[in-house]
Amino acid sequence: MDKNKKSKKPAFVISSLIGVALLSLLKKGCLSESSKGGTANFDGELTNTLGATGNQEGTASRGESSAKSQLMDRLAVIKNEEKWGYIDHRGTSVIDPQYDYADSFANNGLAVVTIEEKYGYINHKGIFVIDPQFDSAGAFADNGLAAVKIGEKWGYIDHQGNLVIDPKYDFAYTFAEHGLAVVKTREKFGYIDRKGAYAVYPMFDGANEFANNGLAAVKTGKTYGYINQRGIFVVIPKYDNAKSFADNGLAAVKIGEQYGYIDQKGTSVIDPQFDSAHEFADNGLAAVKEGNQWGYIENKGVYVINPKFDYAKTFTNQGLAAVKINNQYGYIDEKGTFVIEPQFDYAFEFAEDGLAVVIVGEKYGYINHKGAYVIDPRFDYAWNFSTFKPELFLNRA
Repeated sequence: MDKNKKSKKPAFVISSLIGVALLSLLKKGCLSESSKGGTANFDGELTNTLGATGNQEGTASRGESSAKSQLMDRLAVIKNEEKWGYIDHRGTSVIDPQYDYADSFANNGLAVVTIEEKYGYINHKGIFVIDPQFDSAGAFADNGLAAVKIGEKWGYIDHQGNLVIDPKYDFAYTFAEHGLAVVKTREKFGYIDRKGAYAVYPMFDGANEFANNGLAAVKTGKTYGYINQRGIFVVIPKYDNAKSFADNGLAAVKIGEQYGYIDQKGTSVIDPQFDSAHEFADNGLAAVKEGNQWGYIENKGVYVINPKFDYAKTFTNQGLAAVKINNQYGYIDEKGTFVIEPQFDYAFEFAEDGLAVVIVGEKYGYINHKGAYVIDPRFDYAWNFSTFKPELFLNRA
């Protein structure tokens, strides 16, 4: 299966079968169990406006420069010779590879790492702020809490390592932007708030985080529908698969063997006709598959870029999408024109710092939006200078 990277939000809390697959990756040292916040879907498939005066422009420019500086100060996690460490934007080692596993730094400046099968948290200098003591651990969310495993149960700690929510869940995911976290207990999924109180009692066989429109895709039995944050079904379960709502108000759903798109009332907007379908990007385009070829449609289902790729990813805010053709990956613009010719064995989305991770042979490196190497491929693993992406470990097509 091709790795579909969803760059804006983590996607789904997965059903038990997918969970077993991810757990096998964990045992190989590839994935920290909870930091996934559910990044595979149910198929297995997680501006600046300047003012009118010179002073306002100058203030905006300084703000823009400061934002760029903050981006460039970020570190990226890499792996070489079975050990994990961190580099800066020049590719210089800042924290030498020394960990058995390492995750990206969260917004609070802490990153989860593993030493001798115990998980702890370090700062940007590689100093332990929370000593390795957990059996598994996830990244800190913006609300200051991180999921940790103690023995066989999951709970949540604060940035000082204090238990805030006692370990009592069979599985716990990272808190999402809407303030709720998906947890699993007694084989059912529900949602808790930062105090550990149930916002939605565990009753589902699979659960996704809530989209910006306040709806979440959930699985009950063999079908999927959408609930609001009180746990009430807004779109009754009737689909064979369901993906998150995009900001344009449409969600990809599967009926039988075909995908189409519905609105938030469950009304079909684009009839099921595709063999696979991604979420709509901010530019209003969605990658869809017909037969063996991928192309891009607009929100009425009309092709903007005809199917001609072996695989196609979602467009990022830089206006580029990674596509695969003749076994090589490159990047196209919104007209379907190659901006970076196919030349990589795999290509990930561009991050907000303007860099993308690419794979050549078995090595990972970084390119800019012109396709020039900023950091040559030399790592056994590398990820961008922002958020964690566990899909990186799924088999590439």
